[in-house]
Amino acid sequence: MMGLANNSSVPFIDPTIFSVRAVQETTVNFTDAKTGTSTKKLIEVEKDIRLCTNEDVGIINVKSFFNQVDIHHFYCFDGYNEDIYMEGDFNT
Repeated sequence: MMGLANNSSVPFIDPTIFSVRAVQETTVNFTDAKTGTSTKKLIEVEKDIRLCTNEDVGIINVKSFFNQVDIHHFYCFDGYNEDIYMEGDFNT
């Protein structure tokens, strides 16, 4: 799950201000068959993303927390059988 929060740490969604799109970028090495030169190429794969539901909370120990917040203000990746890799910075 991921979401945005206001200054009071309350999650919110406002499609008039922002939209959410998920893209997984993977670096792949390619070798030119003629020259043998190896190059790296960035492959983008669009990931389906949607608003979360209570069924998305799969860890029993945290269900009570998500019962206290509006889970419909969080985004979830759609497709439980897909590998999702995330990295980056989070500044608070």
